[in-house]
Amino acid sequence: MIYTNLSSREKNMHGMFESSALLATDVGNLYDVIVRDEDASNKEIEVDNGVALAVLGYTGNGLEERYGRIAKVTDKIAVTGAPANVKTALTTEQGQAYNFTNPAGKPVKTYQIADPSVHTDIFGIASYQFTDDTAVKVKVGNLVTVDGKGAWVASEATELETLKGTNGFVGKIHSLSVGTYYTIVRIQVLQNKDIEG
Repeated sequence: MIYTNLSSREKNMHGMFESSALLATDVGNLYDVIVRDEDASNKEIEVDNGVALAVLGYTGNGLEERYGRIAKVTDKIAVTGAPANVKTALTTEQGQAYNFTNPAGKPVKTYQIADPSVHTDIFGIASYQFTDDTAVKVKVGNLVTVDGKGAWVASEATELETLKGTNGFVGKIHSLSVGTYYTIVRIQVLQNKDIEG
């Protein structure tokens, strides 16, 4: 199962990621994560770039290879961002990053998201990775959380204090980068910690 919203599935578009200004890009942790579905007896699953994960224990293979799962609402997150090499592309459109997904059972490059007290992290995801019912709220200054199923949720800026008490990750939409084929939503991290559920 690929975790994206309904409109992107209709267009066969996979998630994307931009490591705009992450501490992990230079000196933070980058993980190799085998993503598993805890609800299906830890079955390994494919996952798109730009998906929030909870990074779990070591697999025993490789220095930074760990298990992970789709982040729950209360989790501290890391975000998938493997190089999007579409090796079967015959046209420019086919070579776009939204045609790439990370296969099940293979480690996916995953970026640690720093606490705002350590670094002002900013990263980007595709606008179509937001839930269908909150996509209209994707505007500069509004807030971002995860839905616990692999998508992102946009909320009004006035909900900040409530979201900080119920969600492990809270971000603010920093800017939008409109392209020919897609729009990247850049998110500034306001909070990233585990919340007791």
